[in-house]
Amino acid sequence: RYPSGETSYAQTRSILIIKANILELAQDPFGNYIVHHYLENTSDQDKISELAAIVKPKIMQLSLQKFSSTVIDIFLKKGQVAVLASGLDANACK
Repeated sequence: RYPSGETSYAQTRSILIIKANILELAQDPFGNYIVHHYLENTSDQDKISELAAIVKPKIMQLSLQKFSSTVIDIFLKKGQVAVLASGLDANACK
């Protein structure tokens, strides 16, 4: 971790890779740990919101899968309920 919110080149590169591949990583037996670790260890709500917005269209699918459901759980714990809830299809919940 860097003081005053500074990030290293490696951290910036890592979030770009996670952002570009989050749907695949979240569903992967090992990749979900990468997303899980990042979400658990960041306090940057803007980055968390960006990632939540990417998974929002697939929220139902991801919530039902073994590996990606843990990622969705972390998003919810990190306060992304409103972002993710807007991706729910009302008919799918009946």
